[in-house]
Amino acid sequence: TGSTALSAGPQVLGRLPNIATGVPVSAVDIHVTTDQTLDSSTIITSSTIITDALGNALPGTLSYDPMAREIIWVGNNIFQTNTAYTVTLNASGTPPAITNVAGINLQDTDGSANLLYQFSFTTAVSPDATQPGIMFVNANTFSVAVTFDEPMKESEVENISNYALTS
Repeated sequence: TGSTALSAGPQVLGRLPNIATGVPVSAVDIHVTTDQTLDSSTIITSSTIITDALGNALPGTLSYDPMAREIIWVGNNIFQTNTAYTVTLNASGTPPAITNVAGINLQDTDGSANLLYQFSFTTAVSPDATQPGIMFVNANTFSVAVTFDEPMKESEVENISNYALTS
């Protein structure tokens, strides 16, 4: 392991949304996980772009969680219904490219060979009218963990005023 694993550059392991069609318009967060820790200074709005079908970049907040090795983009608005969106990560090796902590660029493993890691999805034909459900709850003396049955807006889920605990 060690430097041998870093010589190939990071690869995308998973992404959300992970379905091509029918993505709820309220699923405004996009997650990309990698197999190596990335250089957080390379996770910027010019290296990670979300566009609509016309190529317009969407406004949002971009962050990186080094412990989870996860790029997180949260849109400022809900997605439009029945609309195609593309997530683009710069894997070219030319700034502003995404690299690991050793400076080796992200691999273009999406099958396109265009030096970009890209994936697309299309939102549902109609807005999501079903309220989210709770799949699982786990609590202890210090915390409560809730798992929902659909993607949730991070700012709403983390707002403690949206919860009420009763005994």
